[in-house]
Amino acid sequence: MKRDFLLEIGVEELPTSFVRIGTEGLYNSFKTFLERENIDYGKILTYSTPRRLTLIIEGLSEIQNPKEEKIKGPPYRVAFDSEGKPLPSAYGFAKKQGVEVEDLIIEEEGNRRYVYAIKREEGKKTEDLLKIYIPEIIEKLYFPKTMLWGEGTFRFARPIHWLVVLYGDRIIDIEIAGIKASSYTFGHRFISPSKIEIPHPSKYKELLRDAYVIVDRDERKSIIERGYKEISENLGGDDKIPSLELLEEVTDLVEYPTVMVGQFSEKYLKLPYEIPVSVMEDHQRYFPVYKNGKLLPYFVFVSNSLRKNEEIIVHGNERVIRARLEDAMFYFTKDNELTLEDRIDALKRMVFHKELGTLYDKVERIRDVSKALLEYIKKEELIDIVDRVAYLSKADLATYLVREFPELEGIIGREFAILNGEPKEVAEGIYEHYLPKRAGDPLPKTWGGKIVSIVDKLDTIFSYFSVDLVPSGSFDPYGLRRKAQGVISILLWDKELDISLWELLRIVYRVMSSSGFVKIEHLMMVREFFVDRVKNILATEGIRYDIINSVIVDNEIGSLKALLKKAKTFSNLYNTTDFKESVVAFNRLNNILKKFNAKGKPSKDLFSTDFELRLFNIWQKQRDAFNKTLMNRDYDAAIKILSEFKPYIDEFFDNVLVMDKDERVKENRLKLLNFILEDLKKLGDFSKIEGLV
Repeated sequence: MKRDFLLEIGVEELPTSFVRIGTEGLYNSFKTFLERENIDYGKILTYSTPRRLTLIIEGLSEIQNPKEEKIKGPPYRVAFDSEGKPLPSAYGFAKKQGVEVEDLIIEEEGNRRYVYAIKREEGKKTEDLLKIYIPEIIEKLYFPKTMLWGEGTFRFARPIHWLVVLYGDRIIDIEIAGIKASSYTFGHRFISPSKIEIPHPSKYKELLRDAYVIVDRDERKSIIERGYKEISENLGGDDKIPSLELLEEVTDLVEYPTVMVGQFSEKYLKLPYEIPVSVMEDHQRYFPVYKNGKLLPYFVFVSNSLRKNEEIIVHGNERVIRARLEDAMFYFTKDNELTLEDRIDALKRMVFHKELGTLYDKVERIRDVSKALLEYIKKEELIDIVDRVAYLSKADLATYLVREFPELEGIIGREFAILNGEPKEVAEGIYEHYLPKRAGDPLPKTWGGKIVSIVDKLDTIFSYFSVDLVPSGSFDPYGLRRKAQGVISILLWDKELDISLWELLRIVYRVMSSSGFVKIEHLMMVREFFVDRVKNILATEGIRYDIINSVIVDNEIGSLKALLKKAKTFSNLYNTTDFKESVVAFNRLNNILKKFNAKGKPSKDLFSTDFELRLFNIWQKQRDAFNKTLMNRDYDAAIKILSEFKPYIDEFFDNVLVMDKDERVKENRLKLLNFILEDLKKLGDFSKIEGLV
């Protein structure tokens, strides 16, 4: 027989990100539990609001499926005589496994027959297993932060206030953090806060809806989207909701969404549009309204209440946003009394980090590294414009606006740069140097933006590494992984900039080491940090881990564009004959050279066979063509050259004993092989490729 199962964890309001983390954790934990314990079930459904995490399992079997295990015993000839009668070893094996000797089975394995015992264990009651595992599952749910409350030792995202655990119409008797399971939940905190009895899991959604709680997250999200579209269209605005990220957040802020609209004075539209948008989205969780991309003096918001109080609610929200916008206008006017350049001196009093100096010190490092980088890539004509971007890049951090609205850093710098008469490329570079802030963000387009963005991010990474603030596990309070991702994204996808990542890190190190706090060990740590990030990015591009390891040789990463192209080429060629032949050829050389240090060019005078000379001469002829393919990033052609060279490697090994008794001859032969292998390693380390040899 099958029954529906319901688990609801009632909590104090969860942070919005915790709601999705919690429901995903419940789903994955229960799915793993059911499959591990071999329990049949229909669907697993999850629901959530800020005050509850819910899981329903439809058609959950009352009994665990019986377990069968086949255990291998002694060979047949040891367990039975020539007439098929059991010997003592058969009886002993059967007794040990708890089966009768006549129940033993015989199966062939290879050319021999063995005795097997089939052990069958009847399934346990699902309810009994749930009693054991539900507390364990809840206790192990992951959240970025957890808390203790009361006098207990139980940790959870927020205090648990009630627990509903139903299997069919029966309550499963468990207790968590001092809360006993029951069939009672609670409705909307303000509209319908009384107890609600859930007689059966199938009644859960309906009864909570009657109590003004919509537990289906997708339904709440749909209500908000439809409400926004209707309001915006009535105002003559665009029907598409402007921020999907905000939509996801607001969906997890309410239990009963009611979509409303408010208005603000058009005078605030004279501000740079990002300012009122930031007030609405970042501070108030309101949705702006646009018409053909132009901001209108309205905001759409989601209330966790009934529409009957709409007039009061709208008035209250309009009063709040008016005060915030009035502050913004005051700060904008006040900040405009000084130019960005006037604010540079203030950076000398703003600490970047107590062990790393001021923001002014950071700006000076960015200027020095940017100049060195431009000289390296032979773009000296850009030094003046890029230096101006670097010099003014942090000036807006000294404004009232950015202190009040930190999310506007760079945006305010751009706006004041325009007002101050700075060149357009300088103004855009100040804004762009913060890009990309997160995955999916646009990349900087101006040279000032992309150079200062890279250098600023690398300065922060090197600086924090130098004071042992290195990300580990989930610990990354300064967002260094995100900054590294930004650098990598620019190097990978910017069409104009193509530089070796390793050379870039060395340039930054050379300039920053003169300050004294960045040392060679920090360069090595940063390189390893970036190698890990690059591997992760290649993996997201669908590249196999062994191919990733093969294209990154000795943790040295050159052009990321070349690296990605090479990795994709290897992936595309993996099952071809040419690629397989190349891997075999490389490994024949690599395997024999593992234990030897055979540096240096071989001497032709020490060749004692025609096969040595032929191998050397043919590679000398192929070498220029091979290196040219690498220079042109024609990795298909490089693989072709290597695969065609394989017969000569095979011929050498078939006819030449490398480990000659004459030590000089032996060493020269090893140098010959290493001379070739060192060239091949420029293409990749094929010893890392799996499944082909």
